[in-house]
Amino acid sequence: ATVSVLYWPPREMMKLAGLVSLCALLILPADAKKVSGSFHLSAGDETHGPEYEISKYTFAVGKSMIKGKVTYSASDQNWMTSPALYLFNDDKWEEYHKAPACMDKVEAAHTVVKIGSKNEQQGGRSNINYGYDHLAKNTKTWTTQKGNKIEWSFEWEIEHTERSKGWFLIAADCALEQYNTRVAPMSFEIQMLNPGGNHLPADEHWLPTVYVIVLISLCFHAGYCCSVLSLTMEHHRKVHLVVKLFAIAYFLQLLSIVFELVHQLIYSLNGRGVFALDFFSELAEGICALIISFVLICLASGWTLIEQGADAKRGQSVATLFRNPRSLVQSGNWLGNLLAIALVGLVAYVMFLIFLNKLSDEDFTKFHDSDSEAGTTLIRIRLVLFSFFGFSMFATIKKLRSKSTQQNLMSFLIKLLIFGSLWFVTFPVAVTIANLSPHYHRHRVVVIGVLVVQAICLAVLSHQFLKDESAYAKLSTAWESGMLPGAGGLISGKKTVKE
Repeated sequence: ATVSVLYWPPREMMKLAGLVSLCALLILPADAKKVSGSFHLSAGDETHGPEYEISKYTFAVGKSMIKGKVTYSASDQNWMTSPALYLFNDDKWEEYHKAPACMDKVEAAHTVVKIGSKNEQQGGRSNINYGYDHLAKNTKTWTTQKGNKIEWSFEWEIEHTERSKGWFLIAADCALEQYNTRVAPMSFEIQMLNPGGNHLPADEHWLPTVYVIVLISLCFHAGYCCSVLSLTMEHHRKVHLVVKLFAIAYFLQLLSIVFELVHQLIYSLNGRGVFALDFFSELAEGICALIISFVLICLASGWTLIEQGADAKRGQSVATLFRNPRSLVQSGNWLGNLLAIALVGLVAYVMFLIFLNKLSDEDFTKFHDSDSEAGTTLIRIRLVLFSFFGFSMFATIKKLRSKSTQQNLMSFLIKLLIFGSLWFVTFPVAVTIANLSPHYHRHRVVVIGVLVVQAICLAVLSHQFLKDESAYAKLSTAWESGMLPGAGGLISGKKTVKE
């Protein structure tokens, strides 16, 4: 029989790992984080004052730099108010948000540079003190006129000696609360550099290294899996749905890391990166997590582990459908088809949430990937899936205990319960730990915790699904019947345990 198998020789996987390593060497500190845009300060309304949040950034210990330019019309440069750039330290951020008025907010600023001022003119146009007790000292400013446009440029040096700190850059004109007058629209281009010209925020330091290590490890392990699969194919000649789903999830995890590394490489070249790559990285990881969750829930329901002959003699339920996933797409099975539609809807909803979550990355209150309403919803979905997994697993264990099932199967199910629980709770636990940590560590806690644990889980799953001597191979009805490899949801004869 002709067999079609997705197979990548181990030697090719080694080449891929080498290529990834070479690309990793190219991720060198190059340019700063760059932000650009425009704002038009006004008196505001009941919910918003004359402030505009430009960017946030985490600076490491040492001498760092913020530099850029603000452009406005030359005919509008004689405004009678006091627009300025304000830099807030992380320990003053709550105070800033709680302050009722702009004048109260800017009193919490660490440093102030007046827009349009020169070094010798830091006193400004207004006699009112809008946080000017904190006027910047290590600052260079100059103006250049190009036609009808004024370019006001600045360089702002920041030095830390104790720890990494988060900084928030705000444009504000508190005088507008007193004088509701017209201020020129302004555009800006600003760069932020860590010590040594490093563009990465301090909360992302070492993350590229972690990505590369995990990627190379997964590539080598994928080569090992391919060699094991080739040996398995000599005996079974087919690929079971468990293996196919796992292979897809494994590939998506690799793709997610590659997208993120390429995004960071481009970020190092232009200071912005590519939103699409960053988004598709999270999307691939999210779909990978859904696939593994689906497989674990099906296994918890008894898929390939429990004889299904009895299920055919009684009415269908969600549990019996998960015990035989093939039935989800069978014609005329209304409950299975309805559940399949619900699963497709769940995937689409998760994709939508990931997109919304990505759009909020520049939110000033977001300190890690899941620190948003959409991110919180994704965590809740993971917990719901975990509860369904736990319920299915305990129901299966209870059913088997009542039948005096072989001890080997019970032992495997308990191990699967522990391993599956670890998979589901890693993400929520990592986010909880991150939320209790200083904000400049939160991003790394979530990324490293989730990435490393998911990589380990994928490695453990691959061993269980592919090795002849694994506990799953000895217990699986699909493997014993010669159908692991097969189409999934198979009904086999009486199971005998191989010792």
